[in-house]
Amino acid sequence: GLLAAFVFASPSLRNAEGTLAADRNFYGVLRVQDRPAGVVSEMRVLRHGRIVHGAEFLDAVRRATPTAYFVEGSGVAQALAARRAWTPGQPLRIGVIGLGVGTLAAWTEAGDGLRFYEINPAAERLAREHFTFLARAAGQVDVVLGDGRLSLERDAAGPERWRYDVLVVDAFAGDAVPMHLLTSESMELYLRALAPGGVIVIQITNRHVDLERVVRGLAGAGGLPAVRIDHEPPAGGAAVRSSWMVLARPGTRLPPERRAPGTPPAGSPVLWTDDFGNILAVLRVR
Repeated sequence: GLLAAFVFASPSLRNAEGTLAADRNFYGVLRVQDRPAGVVSEMRVLRHGRIVHGAEFLDAVRRATPTAYFVEGSGVAQALAARRAWTPGQPLRIGVIGLGVGTLAAWTEAGDGLRFYEINPAAERLAREHFTFLARAAGQVDVVLGDGRLSLERDAAGPERWRYDVLVVDAFAGDAVPMHLLTSESMELYLRALAPGGVIVIQITNRHVDLERVVRGLAGAGGLPAVRIDHEPPAGGAAVRSSWMVLARPGTRLPPERRAPGTPPAGSPVLWTDDFGNILAVLRVR
């Protein structure tokens, strides 16, 4: 099905037919490909090595439809819907660390403000030149280049004092986990950047690392309620299996927890700090 080929395609596909553009820089090689081998739908994808960081339908009817980790029913879609339900008719301010191809812009509504934080300038260029999510967004969308944590810190402390109703941290799907985005100090920043009633949404989909233990550690240390939302779509579509966690200050209403059948219970929490983090402790044993 799509899941196996879409996210975990063999390295040989990096040079597959259908490559429209490629960019190599300090962060590696990004490739834009149309209909790469193994992808069952007519799609354009952004690939970093073996990992797909975003996808868009090629046909006009479905082009604006959210795909991959961000489809209807995914944890981030549920968190956005739940937050809208708490203040019906009110626009949201949404922050996202990690651009991909800008798929989350498809979830904006008129009046919303969405700010992506992206470390790799090539990602923004390719997302704007070869995908349409950013251009089609109903809300106002901008992209801030640079390390997401440092940029968010500047925005939170700056004259506008940005505060987000939904803050999404989506930087962990690849093989290299940016640990500085999952420390107790980073969580303190995320809370400073939250508006009253706001929620933090963290993608923990990762083949190699059990990030739920790390997020549970952060939640426990901060006294924050946290829920896990798994989404297991049918094979052969534009969605992939995803796992998200939603955290908030006590008293904030969260969507219900939904753990996929057969998923083991959460392991013992692990707390990373800026001074210490042991990724070996949360590697999945295969």
